[in-house]
Amino acid sequence: MQECFSKWMGYSKPLANILPITTTLAVGAVYEVIECIVADKFFVNQGIAYLGTQGDTWDSQKDMAIAFLGVILATIFYYVYALFMNPRK
Repeated sequence: MQECFSKWMGYSKPLANILPITTTLAVGAVYEVIECIVADKFFVNQGIAYLGTQGDTWDSQKDMAIAFLGVILATIFYYVYALFMNPRK
């Protein structure tokens, strides 16, 4: 995503590095909210079972934490890769 933001859309390098992180977290948060609304409105009696939390009330927060960890690791790997592919002279 960083390359799309920097090369295709023309954002500055610092902004193009931050946007993939915020985009991933925003999409994950929207998914968790939609999942909660669907369980509340369409599956009133089976709400918790539909969500698949298995009694874990922190399931949404754990999902978001894993998404954050994944995007941070991907950003670090991309940065290291870019350093090795474009060494400064």
